[in-house]
Amino acid sequence: MKNVVFFILIFFTLSSFAQDPNPDLFQTWYLHSVVQSDATLNPYVVSEITPEISPTLIINSNLEFTGIGACNEFSGLLNLNSGSGIITAEFTSTDVDCNIAIHNSFEAEYFGYLEIMSIYYIESDEEGLVLSIETPPFGFGVFKNYTLSNTQFEQNLIEIYPNPSHSIVHIETHNLPIYKVEIYHLNGQKVKSIASDFESIEISNLTSGLYIMKISTERGIINKKFIKE
Repeated sequence: MKNVVFFILIFFTLSSFAQDPNPDLFQTWYLHSVVQSDATLNPYVVSEITPEISPTLIINSNLEFTGIGACNEFSGLLNLNSGSGIITAEFTSTDVDCNIAIHNSFEAEYFGYLEIMSIYYIESDEEGLVLSIETPPFGFGVFKNYTLSNTQFEQNLIEIYPNPSHSIVHIETHNLPIYKVEIYHLNGQKVKSIASDFESIEISNLTSGLYIMKISTERGIINKKFIKE
């Protein structure tokens, strides 16, 4: 278990007063690319990593954040100040060997970046919102609030049905082993975790709305959206 606590007293403190954060910050973000600092020559572009992964960053309105890298999960606490200032005040992650060299090196970069986040910006593109967070010196991460559709991996290997559903969602894996299934509300709250019997997922106790099903497989994380009627 890695447990890193950072107390950065003065950083990007052009003004000392706090401002309300952009409410669009508080949701699920999907990592597009990341580089911790200028010490790394080239950023990690998620679409270019093989086997495929689906790293996320979920930021809640209470400033707690959670997510996943390649195979390890993380959590932490943010401190917002001076408008768009964002400081990681606390960071903890699991420390499992992903058994794939590129996944391990990516996580080292991604988690190191998450520990020193600083200034953020939120902009729009044709499909949704884009969150950019800089790190000193000259590092950055780019996130989007919609699932990246840059490969056919998620589309073809896993199917869920019926969608929408009142009570049961079935998962068709096409013989791809599943290790864990987690369900998140769009506000970033995890509402259900399943460790076995993945073929049929009971959702009757969920309130109506749109959810993300995070499916952990031997080839990475697959995110599927579904509607609970």
